[in-house]
Amino acid sequence: AVSDAGKTYTIQVVVTDGTFSAYLDLNISVYAPGTNTGTCTDDSFELNNNAQQASLVQPGVISGLSICDTPVSPIDTDWFALQLTPGLSLTATVTWNPSGQEINVRIAQATDNGVTYLTVGEGSSGSRSANYVVTEPGTYYVVVFGMGPEKYSEEYSLSMVMENPGTQCVQDTYEFA
Repeated sequence: AVSDAGKTYTIQVVVTDGTFSAYLDLNISVYAPGTNTGTCTDDSFELNNNAQQASLVQPGVISGLSICDTPVSPIDTDWFALQLTPGLSLTATVTWNPSGQEINVRIAQATDNGVTYLTVGEGSSGSRSANYVVTEPGTYYVVVFGMGPEKYSEEYSLSMVMENPGTQCVQDTYEFA
């Protein structure tokens, strides 16, 4: 129900075979879908709300993006796909108006069972970054999402940088000897 928007419910699942027990807490957040109350327009990558709809992109900066709850995308989450090889470090940084609605970024990996989230962004209002060092080749996703239960209307830019950590020079005590 719309009156439940903003609430989070936890379901605890316990499975046992008589010897071992497994516990899982499943958190369900309730959001209020619907037409955005702001002046937001879906960006050119919509619909990209899940891994199957993710746009294949190259590292770099993409501007003019938006988390924008509209009739086309009632609860907008933006997914971008990259093909990565082992040893590369991927840093994804999302930036937006610091007085705007809170946004975050995750890095995920395609698996045989769907998608596994690997890391979530850290930072403060206006900028968050997530970093992951690739251990196996495959499809990885940068996922940008709103952090609150309200309808979203927030523009942002996304920077995706890949580096090979093995080729970075680290200054040591003999550097200037």
